[in-house]
Amino acid sequence: MSETPPRWHGPALYLGILAFWGMVAAVGLPRGDFANYWTAANLWAEGADLSQLYDYRWFTDQSARLGFGDQLVGFAVLSPPSALMVAPLLPLGLHGAQIAWMILQGLFALGIAAVLCRWLRRPLWMGPALLLAMAPILRTHLEQGQFHLPVVLLLTLGLWAWTRQQDRWAGISLGLAI
Repeated sequence: MSETPPRWHGPALYLGILAFWGMVAAVGLPRGDFANYWTAANLWAEGADLSQLYDYRWFTDQSARLGFGDQLVGFAVLSPPSALMVAPLLPLGLHGAQIAWMILQGLFALGIAAVLCRWLRRPLWMGPALLLAMAPILRTHLEQGQFHLPVVLLLTLGLWAWTRQQDRWAGISLGLAI
């Protein structure tokens, strides 16, 4: 791919990224699993007894106290370290953290697309096109506020590094993903 890309590649990349961010904005703030991460991170920061994380009634009461009302929550399928992903966002408050989380999710998705394009030696405009093709899946993920995208980004980076004989970076990326 040493030849100069066609002139339309730049505008296509820009429009694809713009359309992707439009989708992220249209989804709005996360309304699902983000409550689990936010509540657990707050409890950790408050120094609460985390042995109660898996007690549904107690966890639901804590979630309601932290601003999620009667939303269905539960930490049963999550591990305590998963809450630490949201901990750096605590100073932003609930609303600010939700906005920051959506921005981070968008950056993680674009990062995955960029790594895949580089790995497969495809033009960068194909990354946002891939994300837009996956819009129904991404929409559900974004609505829930889950953190699969950072994990997928780390896995993608790790496998790409491994195929390029960058064992140290592959190990670091894969280790962080796990």
